[in-house]
Amino acid sequence: EASLDIGVCYGMSGDDLPSPAGVVSLYKKYGIGKMRLFDPNPPALQALKGSQIDVSLGVRNEDIQNIASSQDAANSWFATNVEPYLNEVVFQYISVGNEAIPGDYASYIGPAMQNIQNILNTKNLAGIK
Repeated sequence: EASLDIGVCYGMSGDDLPSPAGVVSLYKKYGIGKMRLFDPNPPALQALKGSQIDVSLGVRNEDIQNIASSQDAANSWFATNVEPYLNEVVFQYISVGNEAIPGDYASYIGPAMQNIQNILNTKNLAGIK
């Protein structure tokens, strides 16, 4: 028997959107087990606590250059946006940027990815890709 994993991007641009808790409820109701967040939105991450929904968390394009600039900057981003939720949110991926190549941020993608990978390695978080 084949297994099917369904994931949905959780976009937050728009009017009259359901609350983050409402979105998590809809994911559960319809058996959607994976969510992509384009940026680390604290209310959404709070709503995901204990949900067992696999999360792909995006780094905002505007943050890429800073994260690429130093390991300390990447560590700070991680401490603010991932660490507070680590024990209760299932982070599957951290994606650096959204449609950032080609573009102004393209040259920073590799160093930013490396700095994020370094913090994952330091924290022994091999389960997050």
